[in-house]
Amino acid sequence: FLNIYSRNGADTVTINADATNGGRIGGNLILSTGFSNDTVNIGTAGGSISIGGAISANLDSGSDTFNLGTTGTAGNTFVVGRGGTLLRANTVNMGTKTDPVTVNGTVSIDNTLDYGITNTIRFGITGDVLQARAAGNFCYNGGTLIDDIGLYGTIQGAPGKNSVINMGQGTNTLDINAEIGFGTASDLIVTGGAGVDDIAFNDDTKISNDAIFSLGGGDNLYGLNSTFSVDGDMSITAGNGIDAVGIFAGQIGGNLTLNQGNGANSLTFAGTTTGAAQSASCHDFTYNGGDGDDEITFDANNGAVENSL
Repeated sequence: FLNIYSRNGADTVTINADATNGGRIGGNLILSTGFSNDTVNIGTAGGSISIGGAISANLDSGSDTFNLGTTGTAGNTFVVGRGGTLLRANTVNMGTKTDPVTVNGTVSIDNTLDYGITNTIRFGITGDVLQARAAGNFCYNGGTLIDDIGLYGTIQGAPGKNSVINMGQGTNTLDINAEIGFGTASDLIVTGGAGVDDIAFNDDTKISNDAIFSLGGGDNLYGLNSTFSVDGDMSITAGNGIDAVGIFAGQIGGNLTLNQGNGANSLTFAGTTTGAAQSASCHDFTYNGGDGDDEITFDANNGAVENSL
């Protein structure tokens, strides 16, 4: 294994490989930095890197950055043998260029101990769900200020375990263009906080099991007018803010349930003639509003509910 403990100070730890021959760490990579603003670079220049074990990084307090597989060379590959756990990594870039990145395990990032720091997390690139891959799940715990999460790639999912994203109490953004849970009984579970939660599914998003959203009391925003699909059930539970879901165009293999709270909420379950990216569909459709003014539009000629509305 390789163990680096850099202690306090504004540290930079860089692990790169020869551009021709690449490099390998046979066991685990263990990183521990101290107070101040630290940066860890793994595979940001040079050639391919293979890590036989897991990555474990504790970046401690400060505004810290973790980069993995960002040389921008499509011929380079970066493989982590047994998952990655990052503690207090506020800016994370994993496979955010053209380098294929594979993590053979779960990616877990925990920023709950950081107060007043903006967290920006990126796994993969927006337009290619095959460029970054995790054989396990993707798990994230956010902080108290702003959490901006971009999940792009393939999250295979570990059997019996779920991809869980707790966005924190601040103003949060979750942008997903990913295949999640393929071939496993693994759900996507997302929890928001008291601030504004902005969630979006892009066109290549495919959830193989259930998608469960529990959002807070802010005036939440939604980007669900895309050609996404959920093979299982999908549910969205929100608080008492304004939840303007807008056009919902998802194709849901199971039931669709929305519990929208007491705000002035709105939803259009739509087909292509009403501006949807595709005709929405589900098995059973359930909408529960609160004491506010709710506006629900159902395009019966194009959106499809298989069973009951």
